Amino acid sequence: MPRIDFNQRVTLQKLVQGYGRGGGEETIAAEKTVWGAVEETSMTFKVSSGQMGLCPSLFVHLWRREFADDDYTHCIVGGKPYRIVMTGKSYNDLYVKLLLERG
Repeated sequence: MPRIDFNQRVTLQKLVQGYGRGGGEETIAAEKTVWGAVEETSMTFKVSSGQMGLCPSLFVHLWRREFADDDYTHCIVGGKPYRIVMTGKSYNDLYVKLLLERG
């Protein structure tokens, strides 16, 4: 198992759609800042994901117990918002890997 350095702060957000005509505005229902390990996606992964209609930007590895509290929908990395597209198994059961898409 490679070493994971949780060296970057990321903010997890749970955005909910408001009610009303036109869907209303999105509001932040939950927010938490945690340490994560941010990785770029490979070109091979981008091409294969593009065939499924995804446009992945980053991977973020987090402690599973920090992510499992709420159903987070977005992640802010370096001041830029990303949408959490998929979650999956990381290197072992203690971590979770998030696939992020810009937007």
